[in-house]
Amino acid sequence: MILRDLSWVAKATQGVLVGNPIVIRGVSTDSRNVGEGNLFVPIIGDVFNGHQFVSGAMDRGAVAFLWGKSEPMPDELKEVPHVVVEDTLSALQSLASAYRHELPMKVVGVTGSNGKTTTKEMIALILSERYRTYRSPGNLNNHIGLPLSLLQIPEDTEVAVFEMGMNHAGEIARLAEIAKPDAGVITMIGEAHIGNLGSRAAIAKAKWELIDALPSGGVAFLPKDEPLLQSLIVPAGVDTFYFGENEDADARISNYEAMPPNGAAMEVDVGKRLGVAHLHIKLPFPGKHLALDALVASSVAMWFGLSADEAFRALSGYQMDGMRLAVMPLGERLYLINDAYNAAPSSIEGALKVMGDLKVDVRIAVLGDMLELGEHAEELHRKVGAMLNGYGIEELIAVGDMSHWYIQGATEKSKNMHIYAASDAVVAADFLIPRITAHLMQGKTCAVLVKGSRKIGLERVAKAILAVFPDHESLSR
Repeated sequence: MILRDLSWVAKATQGVLVGNPIVIRGVSTDSRNVGEGNLFVPIIGDVFNGHQFVSGAMDRGAVAFLWGKSEPMPDELKEVPHVVVEDTLSALQSLASAYRHELPMKVVGVTGSNGKTTTKEMIALILSERYRTYRSPGNLNNHIGLPLSLLQIPEDTEVAVFEMGMNHAGEIARLAEIAKPDAGVITMIGEAHIGNLGSRAAIAKAKWELIDALPSGGVAFLPKDEPLLQSLIVPAGVDTFYFGENEDADARISNYEAMPPNGAAMEVDVGKRLGVAHLHIKLPFPGKHLALDALVASSVAMWFGLSADEAFRALSGYQMDGMRLAVMPLGERLYLINDAYNAAPSSIEGALKVMGDLKVDVRIAVLGDMLELGEHAEELHRKVGAMLNGYGIEELIAVGDMSHWYIQGATEKSKNMHIYAASDAVVAADFLIPRITAHLMQGKTCAVLVKGSRKIGLERVAKAILAVFPDHESLSR
């Protein structure tokens, strides 16, 4: 965690120091959870102006603050140590960049349309076997979250792993400018944020900003099976390692086999550039897309000097987050697949494949709207609806304003699927629970997938299932 005085802060932010150059310990932008000794940085957002909360932050333990020069300052704050800056958000980013410059560590940046958080967590888990490793908490991956994550890093850290997200072109370039990555990972190119960027090609180019930022001697880890990345130019002096199912990849998987409900097996072949290896691997989580995340995470670890065997052995202890493709057996006849954290067409397809591997009588998909798809929303919701029949979905509960497009796509491909529309998660849960109950009382086995964009709040559906069916076997007694 950053431990510097306000003179250093003023220099890093090109600001003006007012008062004593007091030592600050850590940085916060949220007055509700400010820590003792923190520097408070008031951010101006769409709804709130953080300058309104500076006094509260000081009462809760902050010892100093930044202040935007165009904001009027209350008299009671004028004698408190602070630094006046042009713009508090830019100052936060400059502060993080200056701190990064002083840390003699390696940085891995991870981006991609899906799998960023999972891959980041896997990389950090493996590297921690040998190095003092830090990873950005949760999904703090944007223009505010990444600087805050960086400012939390202990000074003895050897490797830091950061997730880098974006909604628009240019945003990853700024994150990379702050974090200065030595290695960059692109997990995959999908349709997330296509509403802002217009096409998958534009998404690929925006993700490529991470690769463009790598220094000579750095390394890029890229999916071999993604044609959109093949034509982009890797900077001079940057090495490339390719992963995937393609035979020409430097690290590849083959003979993938699902081991329901919560496992998989596969063959892994690693080329001589990462240390030749052929392994038969068992993973403690389902889904080929997650197996590919594991493959690239292990490839990064091998670049850092670990063997393939060490890397995959470390992953034997990996556990999925509770809202990211968590397959929960509830007794012997009911499975809940809680993947409610977010949704895009590619991630929904991955989750459908996992449910398709479960040997059950009835498969129910509870799908919420996919957001940020812009003019492509209708096309992509219809596409997802049309693919449901191919994965054995007997019932669809479509949730949200765009549910009718899921339904239209589903009915075009299947006349036998039972289809329902729900305005929100509460309505969906109220409809779903009796359906599950009826199937179980008839002696059927059942799997339920819950997935939608974060704002739809489908975790409420998952919580309702867990509340009613902690042990569904009582229904048959």
